[in-house]
Amino acid sequence: MAAKLFTIKFLRLSVMIFACLLNAANSDAAQAPRATEAEAIRFLRQASWGPNRKSILAVQKQGVDGWLKQQFKMRGAKYPNLKFYPESRPEECDETCARDN
Repeated sequence: MAAKLFTIKFLRLSVMIFACLLNAANSDAAQAPRATEAEAIRFLRQASWGPNRKSILAVQKQGVDGWLKQQFKMRGAKYPNLKFYPESRPEECDETCARDN
């Protein structure tokens, strides 16, 4: 009887520990450490068109992983479907012209 009681208590403790670990893994604080301003600026210089106050605060709040996930979720820009210019290679094309046209 004592062994059965010990087993039940051990299982309950195991479930409680597992639930705590699972909760900690899913919390925002556990996912990414807060970036310093210098770290955010350095990251944004490498990963964007450059830092500004709004983007620095976003990286500090979301972390690098969160900021990247947000960027990848954004819809891409639509560019107009323009014709190539010139549409044909000029007759007097030399080697450089042929490469560029």
